[in-house]
Order: sequence, then structure tokens, then C-alpha cells
Amino acid sequence: MEGTDDYKPELAREAVNVIENVAGTHPGYRRVHARGYVYEGVFTPNGKASPLTVASHLQDEAVPVIIRFSNSSPIPSHPDAISPVKGMASFICRMERCQILLL
Repeated sequence: MEGTDDYKPELAREAVNVIENVAGTHPGYRRVHARGYVYEGVFTPNGKASPLTVASHLQDEAVPVIIRFSNSSPIPSHPDAISPVKGMASFICRMERCQILLL
């Protein structure tokens, strides 16, 4: 990781192993937030943030977005109603590329 001297890939492997030991493996699905729904839309900023930032998506132009809402569960069949934590990932597209924002 850029700017980080203490990056430990073994920690990532350990985290994945713990998730799989607890929830099992589900080929074809993500390790967490296994099930989600993807939507396309348009983000239209109101321009009020433009004096505070140079971020292109917070200026005056509308930009295409892709949004994914998900459960936190690593089990794809886990019911939505009993998954208390939800996730939202935003892909803001500018100049033929998308910036990923995880919220």
C-alpha cells in the first residue's frame, strides 16, 4: 500500500480464513456483503461544495453513477431482515472512468 510501511498481507489472509471458517465458502460470491443489488443513475450536485473542494463530482455537472446496496452477511441466502448492517458502494464515473467510493 502506498505510504504505508506496515502493510501485512498475512492479516488479510487471516481475516478471509476466519470469515470462511465461520460462514463457509460460497463460490461465485464475495467473502462479505455477498448479496447486493446494483443500480445505475445520475448524481447531480447542487454546486454548494465547489468552493470547498476540487473534486470533479462535487462541482456543477451531473455525473453517471453506479450504486450497490448490500447486506453485510457472507452467506448469500441470509435474509435481508436479519442482517442489521447494510453496505453501500458508489462508483462515480467521470471522463470514461469510475472512482470507487465505499460508504
